[in-house]
Amino acid sequence: KELLGLILPELQIDRIEYPELQKPIRPDVDARSVRLDVYVKDNKNTVYDIEMQTVNTGELPKRSRYYQGMIDLQLIDAGQSYKKLNHSYVIFICLADIFGLGLHKYTFENAEEMISSDDINDILDPLDDLILEEGYDDDWEFNDTGRKYQKIYDDIYWDNRRN
Repeated sequence: KELLGLILPELQIDRIEYPELQKPIRPDVDARSVRLDVYVKDNKNTVYDIEMQTVNTGELPKRSRYYQGMIDLQLIDAGQSYKKLNHSYVIFICLADIFGLGLHKYTFENAEEMISSDDINDILDPLDDLILEEGYDDDWEFNDTGRKYQKIYDDIYWDNRRN
């Protein structure tokens, strides 16, 4: 409870109802199974999966998406409405800054929850400064850091552009 309170202080979790360590999820014999490090449900039926990420394999975005889907498989039965899906969080505690932007916490939400243009500028302006400061070599060509930051910049910009 204390760890979740530190990571997500805005949630005000009263108590944990259902802690389970190393929870296995096996969808079928052909699909890749997962073993969730810490799986808990609070008194409001919100589900939390807390994972420890010790090595940057470059797969975190896809891995978190897959884990979210596996958790959803456990939350409703055949024939039930999708409205029955509980709120859920997949939390990765990482030993390093996997995205390389110098932040201690990154938050990702469903795609339909678009970021406002002010929020986008709050993200893109410092990223643009980082690109200018660290992203070029002496000949003003992109270095590896610049290419990485520019890709993140482009992804944020184009994914949230409103027509």
